[in-house]
Amino acid sequence: MNSSGTLEFTLPVPDFFICSLPRKTFRAGKISVFSAGFIIVNFREKLITEMHFMKQLFSFRISRFLIPAGIIFILISFVNPKSASAQNDYHFFQYTEPYLPDTTGNIYFALDNTNFFKNNEYRGTIATGATILGAWFRPKAVYYPTKQLRLELGVHVLKYTGRTDYENISPWFTVRYHPTSAITVIMGNLDQDENHMLPEPVYDPQRFYTDKPQGGIQMKYETVKWYTDMWINWRQMILPGDPFQEKFSFGVMNKWTLLENNTNQVAVPLSFFGTHAGGQINSGPSMVRTYISVSPGIMYNHNTGGHFLTDIGTNDNLFITTGPKDDTISPFSKGSAVLLSGYVNTRLGDITAAYWRAHHFYAPFGGILYQNVSSRYPGTAVENRELVNLKYHFDKLITPQTHLGFMFDLYYDTIEKKSMNAAGLYLVVNFGVIPRKKAH
Repeated sequence: MNSSGTLEFTLPVPDFFICSLPRKTFRAGKISVFSAGFIIVNFREKLITEMHFMKQLFSFRISRFLIPAGIIFILISFVNPKSASAQNDYHFFQYTEPYLPDTTGNIYFALDNTNFFKNNEYRGTIATGATILGAWFRPKAVYYPTKQLRLELGVHVLKYTGRTDYENISPWFTVRYHPTSAITVIMGNLDQDENHMLPEPVYDPQRFYTDKPQGGIQMKYETVKWYTDMWINWRQMILPGDPFQEKFSFGVMNKWTLLENNTNQVAVPLSFFGTHAGGQINSGPSMVRTYISVSPGIMYNHNTGGHFLTDIGTNDNLFITTGPKDDTISPFSKGSAVLLSGYVNTRLGDITAAYWRAHHFYAPFGGILYQNVSSRYPGTAVENRELVNLKYHFDKLITPQTHLGFMFDLYYDTIEKKSMNAAGLYLVVNFGVIPRKKAH
């Protein structure tokens, strides 16, 4: 931010050569997988590392699989697997209740609650593992003054299991205005369902349950062909004389649906996300920092219509990042990366295989495994980062607003030759007690 209060940034050209290849079809038995997007030129080296990755996967000690395998067995045994489905890896991270204009004039009680267990077994230079267990609760009163306006007032409480103190207790206040069926304006606490649908390297899904609620202003626009989510999250406000910095994050998530029918969907997502620390009246000792990431992509989904295999598809993204020069956190002012992923959705869960290649990439709010800057050893960074990833996610819809989710991720760092994994279990509960209408 310059002296006039204007936010300035530049976007770099990717530092490694990427080419675009036509769509190819690969057949395995009767299943066709369509791959479209960006392909790294060094395909031969990539193929060799993936073969080595598979060897590493099957060399894991059996004990590492006992707990995740036991959880999967329990889930499949005691829930109806037909309810398991997924459009993206963390689609069940949501808490916004459906809009209910029929309740105009009434006040009703609602509860948002997320219970979570996440165990990250990370190794290597970039990231260290950690286990977090806890829950957040958000009881609130909801009121519709008119059919277009909704008010929410409550409290947000985050508590980690095994600690006596509360991680966060903060008021919750939201005003949602629907001037048309396609437009939503939100002020106060924001709607951050599915983390604004931002890619994992840019915004870590873990933040859905560890961060305090976002607050600021947001506008959403949604039609059959176009979706836009724009927001500013004011993380820290300053007044003259404050010894700390102003902090906020901002973003725009767009998705243009090119084709959608009963069988196929093709969409083009484009996300823009940034963080800023500074301010015009900033008197703190820290330097002014602004980080920007831009991510265009292509999404393809094919509905098979099958009873067991329901969907196959691909989700590919290119990333361009920029940050301050001479930064003490990251030595990289420009970076780039590519994420190629293909998925198979079944009634017993969803499997995603992905390839990540990054050069000088740093997004401070993103998943720590994807960064070229170490969170384990501050001041340490690597020129290039390459990961091969295999994910299994299961989602059971208990009620229309309540989800039970399980995830198990495998990662292989092809440069450091290290295998890692992460496992998680979630119960996301949302419900409202709507008053009964009086009989006339």
